[in-house]
Order: sequence, then C-alpha cells, then structure tokens
Amino acid sequence: MSAISYSISGATIRSGNGNDASGNFNAGVSTITWTVTDIHDNQSTVSNTVTLNTPLTVSIPDVYAANQSAVDKNTLYIGYGPSSFTITATPNGGTAPYTYNWSNGQSSAAIVVNQAGNYNVIVTDALGCQTSTSIAINAINVQCGNSGNKVMVCHNGNELCISASAVQAHLNHGDKLGSCYNTPATSIFENVVVYPNPVETVLNVKVDKVYDKAELALYNILARKVKSEPLITTMQQMSMTNLIKGVYFLHIKNGKHYTIKAIVKK
Repeated sequence: MSAISYSISGATIRSGNGNDASGNFNAGVSTITWTVTDIHDNQSTVSNTVTLNTPLTVSIPDVYAANQSAVDKNTLYIGYGPSSFTITATPNGGTAPYTYNWSNGQSSAAIVVNQAGNYNVIVTDALGCQTSTSIAINAINVQCGNSGNKVMVCHNGNELCISASAVQAHLNHGDKLGSCYNTPATSIFENVVVYPNPVETVLNVKVDKVYDKAELALYNILARKVKSEPLITTMQQMSMTNLIKGVYFLHIKNGKHYTIKAIVKK
C-alpha cells in the first residue's frame, strides 16, 4: 500500500500526510510538494502551486485646499483657493488591471470634482472581485467685504476680512481659513430662507428644523460680529432696527448644517 505525504513552502509553510492538503493558505504563492512512497520505499514527487491574492481594498486619500493645519480636509473654500479637487481611488490587492465606476458616472481612477457632495467609487479587478469606498466633499463660503472680494480668516478667535493676497501669510502664522465657528465637516447647504432682503427693520429666518445649540450670528463687512441670538423656532425674526445701512453676513449654525447668507440693510 502506498503512503502519501505533502509539504507546503513559500507563502504558507506546513506539512502533513494524506492526499488532502486543504486548509488555510496565506496570501501569495505557495508550493505543495507531494511525495508518494510505495511498499518498497520507492518514491515519486510532484508539485503544484496555489496562488492567493490579497483581498481587494480601495481608499481615497484626503485632499486639502491649503496648509493642512489651516483648513478642513476635503473642503472647498468658496472665494479662496482651488475651485476643484482631484480625488483619486487607490486600489490595493486583488488582480490588476482595475476598472472604476464613480457615482457621478466617471470611469477613471482620478476624477475632478467642483461641488460639495458624496462621491462613491466601485473598483473591480481583473478577476471580477469588487470593493467600494466613498468620500464627502464639503464647501464653505469664505467671501466677505462689500463686493465679496475679500476673504474671512480666524485670527486668535477673531474673524478678519482681508485681501486674498494677505491670506497665505495669515495661514503661515497659524490662522485658519473661514469663520471661527467650529463648523462640522458636512455640507453647508440647507434649506434656509431669509426675507425680506434688502431688509429695513425685521429679518425673517426660516429653517426646516431646529437642532440643538442652533444660533444666528450677524457679521459686518469687516467680519466683526454685531449681533447674535439662539435659533429657537423654525420661523424666527431678527431685529435689524439699530444697525447702520450696508452689507452683512448672517451665519446660521443649526446642528450639522452651517449656512451663510448675505444681507443688505437699507
């Protein structure tokens, strides 16, 4: 009667007896060497290989509009910096080549996006294995000034309205781009209605729902806060009577939403 044994080398190392070498194999190439011994101690060997690819995964690296310490990741700043991002799906493992199917219909590894939203990609390898991931791109309006041609930065807890040419120097010294509000990394867009605009005495602010710690804050064109109050109802009135004529920016902070509206006081 013949005896059968095997030894496995390469990515997986183990040995055993019998004609069944099944079990766990490590990712990579493993070689199984079979040895058959007959009753007269004559031996014959044969080898075969088992290739196990690493699992297919994909990631999308974060992108930044400026110094990482001065801006939020994956956030476009309306009024300063790039108007679009190139986001790249980076596959790992599986079997190349890969194909890409983005939620916006594009099919290359790297795509250009210029608006806030969630971007999902499905990656398929040469063997048909699939995986997916997504990235949320946000947008914050940092425009300020009479004609919106200046940029808001947060300097030592105070908001400054400065020329675009001066922004980088402020960021290099530790200032942050945009409002001093600790805005959540979600889209700034929400169904917010303010009227009348221009306004003379009372400004109406309408939101769909009021979340915890909601607030209205009004800033002048120099990015100085001139008025603030809690947002407590879905239809709230803010008095504008004692304010001088000009352009203001109303910051509506409501849960995970953060919206800025330009207001003209007449």
